[in-house]
Parts: sequence; C-alpha cells; structure tokens
Amino acid sequence: MWNYRIVNVDETFEEDQTLEIREVYYDQQNEPYGHCGAEVFGNDIEEIDKLLTTMREAFDYPILTKADFTGDVNRTESLDE
Repeated sequence: MWNYRIVNVDETFEEDQTLEIREVYYDQQNEPYGHCGAEVFGNDIEEIDKLLTTMREAFDYPILTKADFTGDVNRTESLDE
C-alpha cells in the first residue's frame, strides 16, 4: 500500500526543513517503510487535476521524518510487488 505524504527530507538543522510531497510505502503492519519522489503528470488536464486532488490529501496527515520509517527510506516499490 502507498499514498502521498508530506516528508521532511532535510533534517540537518532543527530550525531548517525541506518538505516534499512523496509517495510513501507501508509494510504489512501499515507502518511507513520507504518513500520516493512524486511527479505530477497526466494525459489531459482532468488527470492532472485528479492527481493533485489526491496529493492534497497529504495535508490531512502529520509530516513524516526519517525516524518514522521502518525500512529502506528510499524504497521505490511496494512490499507487495
């Protein structure tokens, strides 16, 4: 399973952060396992609008940090694949 989440990808300084909307993958216990970059693309305006609406749902959840991930942070595929 995966969804879009906001991830702090730069935790080098406490007061500084770089936030990105990322594809976040979950393990069998529904814990964040890894993440990869999210791209906005589509075959037409409606597809892009739908994708952006789905990405907007990331704002409904807490921001994730490196400590929230249980596995390979840069995983690019689901554990179910």
